[in-house]
Amino acid sequence: MVRLSSLKKAIFGVVGSLALVSCVTAPTPSLAQQGTDIPVIVMGEDSDPMSVARTSDIFRRVVSQIQEQMSRYDFYVIDEEILAVEMGWQVRARRPKTELIQVVQLANQSRDPRLQARAMVVFKIRAAAQNVGFATKAMVRIAGDIYDYQARRFIGSWEAPRMEFPAPANCAGMCIQEVVGDHARDVAGQVGDVLRKKLAYLTRGAGRPVAQAAPAASTAAPATAAAPMGGACPASVNTGLASTFAIVLRNFTTREYLEIKNVMETEFPCFITTRNPSGDTSKRIYGYVSNASASKIEEWINILLIDMGLDPDSQVKVTVFGTEIQLDKIFGSSPQTPGRTPRFQ
Repeated sequence: MVRLSSLKKAIFGVVGSLALVSCVTAPTPSLAQQGTDIPVIVMGEDSDPMSVARTSDIFRRVVSQIQEQMSRYDFYVIDEEILAVEMGWQVRARRPKTELIQVVQLANQSRDPRLQARAMVVFKIRAAAQNVGFATKAMVRIAGDIYDYQARRFIGSWEAPRMEFPAPANCAGMCIQEVVGDHARDVAGQVGDVLRKKLAYLTRGAGRPVAQAAPAASTAAPATAAAPMGGACPASVNTGLASTFAIVLRNFTTREYLEIKNVMETEFPCFITTRNPSGDTSKRIYGYVSNASASKIEEWINILLIDMGLDPDSQVKVTVFGTEIQLDKIFGSSPQTPGRTPRFQ
């Protein structure tokens, strides 16, 4: 197996100094995040003329708060407006559910792992005002459906409890929008809790690795022992924000691709999870989620290529476009590691 000797020399010192502390303060499974970074897209269905249209301020404020709540539960939220800009689409009002499903379908066919959703949340907002004589009562109800798009599976429907808010007498139109909008955080809080529970099955064995309890002191490895780097994230390279990198590999053999993938997942610091790959030996697109910055990922990839015997200055062209890193092998191949024992028999 190709080893990241140069990379380890650069960063093992930092991680080694943290190893002894981690034996004492390692997080327990109860501290694991809820969503484990499952990619989710939240969209509103407003085809019903009695529902709140996406052009309404109520819709915009509520959907923003729902997305914030989902992010707090550690779901990887794909914003529909960012998706539309990236794909050059127009977001229309009064869309039926079938059109929303087509949006997710086309986004997943784009082969850009940063835009591909595993779960699809569709919601509908109904807002009404009731005149009670001396005042107005504003009422909001949100309901919808959840789909596991990757499995083409309907997970279930959901409905948040109806919420009522006091409003001034004769409050209508813009007045109701302001009253309901001011309570968008409360509405989204209830919706986020319902969605978290409905999406719970998707997080079983998927996404970010669940933190494990620390081993007993008698069996703990010495602080200086070499250990797998994947997942450990020293503060010096931790951006504090997970990013999905589109790693594009052209003209790499299957063996080279597997070696690169294995080292990135087991030895690169700050690794979180992967997205579904696509392509063949001529071009593969690999979704890689990490807390490290793009500059660090590029640096480690160049070190990895050198360790594999591939010169980034002549044999492989490395190009970075934001969170897209392209590796184009021009010629040559990495040597087979001598004496390697097969791991799969």
